[in-house]
Amino acid sequence: MTTQRTPAAERLLDTALQVFNLGEATAQLHAERTNSGRNAITLRNAPGLRVVLLAMQAGDRLHEHHAPGPITLHTINGRVRFATGEQTVELGPQMMVALDGGITHAVEAIEASLCLLTIGSAAS
Repeated sequence: MTTQRTPAAERLLDTALQVFNLGEATAQLHAERTNSGRNAITLRNAPGLRVVLLAMQAGDRLHEHHAPGPITLHTINGRVRFATGEQTVELGPQMMVALDGGITHAVEAIEASLCLLTIGSAAS
């Protein structure tokens, strides 16, 4: 996955208050070309929370992995398959899944999709 890094002067990733225009961020994602067919922009990267806007083409996969803390994956548009070792769910537009930290999971785009991923810190 390619994560777009924006110069700090242009966009701070961990200020106390942030406002995002997801339409503009989406346009930026689609304007950038990648070899893998997917692209991501980290919107917030602060202690305790990371927020990533993720664009995937049909057939793209995030192979099995896990995050140390809880996550949510909100499908803004398109359709993705979200699988853990025990369960597989299909998410359509405006659907969201939440998962505890440390659970192995994978994501596959069934069709071109735009998702908002949040990653929380591991519980202390």
